[in-house]
Amino acid sequence: LALAYMRKAYAVSAFGDKRSAVALYDQAIAIRERLVLQEGQTELAGDLAMTYQNKAITVSDLGNYRGAAELYGQAIAIYERQVHQEGRTELANNLAACYLNKANASSTLGDYQSALALYDQAIAIYERQVHQEGRTELANNLATAYLNKATSVNHLGDQQGSVALYDQAIAIYERLVERENRTDLAGGLATTYLNKAVMVSDLGDNLGAMVLYGLAIELFVRLVQKEGRTEFANGLAAAYENNANAVWTTWGDTQGAVVLYDQAIAIYERLVHREG
Repeated sequence: LALAYMRKAYAVSAFGDKRSAVALYDQAIAIRERLVLQEGQTELAGDLAMTYQNKAITVSDLGNYRGAAELYGQAIAIYERQVHQEGRTELANNLAACYLNKANASSTLGDYQSALALYDQAIAIYERQVHQEGRTELANNLATAYLNKATSVNHLGDQQGSVALYDQAIAIYERLVERENRTDLAGGLATTYLNKAVMVSDLGDNLGAMVLYGLAIELFVRLVQKEGRTEFANGLAAAYENNANAVWTTWGDTQGAVVLYDQAIAIYERLVHREG
């Protein structure tokens, strides 16, 4: 019955009815908590953790990040016991995902110190899985953890530390995109170039920032104009605009800046007036 509630929750969530999905997850959780916590069926603890985890994702989609963080915490408590005490190493990826997602929720709530500790726990697992166990399919997860940690580090005022984390994410993304032909991750690489460029510019290195903006623009142009990936149009506009700022500030090149501003404006106008 709990599994049926779970599967229905997946389907309902896929249709966009997140609130109904949450209610269904609650029904599944009630059953699994009784089985695990009251009746001692500990072999079902992983299923309970997975239900907490899936409900947390849906709750987060609804904007309830505090509720999501609490649910990830419940899942983490189970996964930690299974991985560290019971030797269930096959669940380490689930544990890392919960650390990462709880960190994201904590960061959104402004609790950057807690987020950093969670990012470090996720990174430790992903690094071991990718570099020691050869789980190269998880390299994107590791890059995402570095990228998101960089944001929290920046919020705490450590811009240099943030740049170093962006570099780690970039090294992974470049290998995946350029050497392993993971073109599906080109948007992640472009976004990381853009984020690092903004940080580098804030540190006063406008020349370095312009190089990074150029790399981001090259990828975004291909994604948006050649592949029709319109979800990256705003990133392209931001790269044009920020590059224009750097060109004007560094070289006083008003003509070059105007050309870049025009490219940004054309995209913003389309997004605002045509796409709402």
